[in-house]
Amino acid sequence: VTRDSSGAITIANRSDIAMTDVPMWLAEFRADGSAAFRRIDDISKPQAGTFNDDEFQADGVAKLRANMHEALVSAGLFPDEADAMLETWKLSYFKSGGQRLFFLVPRAWTDKVLPLSIDKPTQLTRVMMGRIELITPAQRRAITDILASYRSRVAVNLTKQYAALGRFSQAIIQDAQTQEAKVAKLAADK
Repeated sequence: VTRDSSGAITIANRSDIAMTDVPMWLAEFRADGSAAFRRIDDISKPQAGTFNDDEFQADGVAKLRANMHEALVSAGLFPDEADAMLETWKLSYFKSGGQRLFFLVPRAWTDKVLPLSIDKPTQLTRVMMGRIELITPAQRRAITDILASYRSRVAVNLTKQYAALGRFSQAIIQDAQTQEAKVAKLAADK
């Protein structure tokens, strides 16, 4: 998944397993519990990668979970299995701030990467959900503020900026520092 300067995202399948007809959802979660999401049905073209404030709803998580539940059941899970799967992710996926791309993993991929053999003939349903954490334009702005404060060595309250980074704040900051160092090295080598 890549994001351009306008905020649009492009989803590229670099696997030899087809991703056609794979349910996907782009979702963003806020600290106040509201969420916005959209289903993505066609990855052949760029998608809107940001949400307007009016798209965030207090019942957004419930609506997303209902949509995912339907897809999980359509993929072969029993309703109670789909409920249990969604409940497992409640805290880390649905109550933690940030933006995520969720998708049903194609069965062919699961069978290829995680082969399973059973000695006795049986009917087997394997359903997996993939998740990719995305960095939003708002998080990029927060990173810029945080790194500028580090560089200036001026004591500034950055609580809001850290909160905007979500549960992967340290990893996001470390990545930004690594990218800055690479750019500086390239500039110095010229």
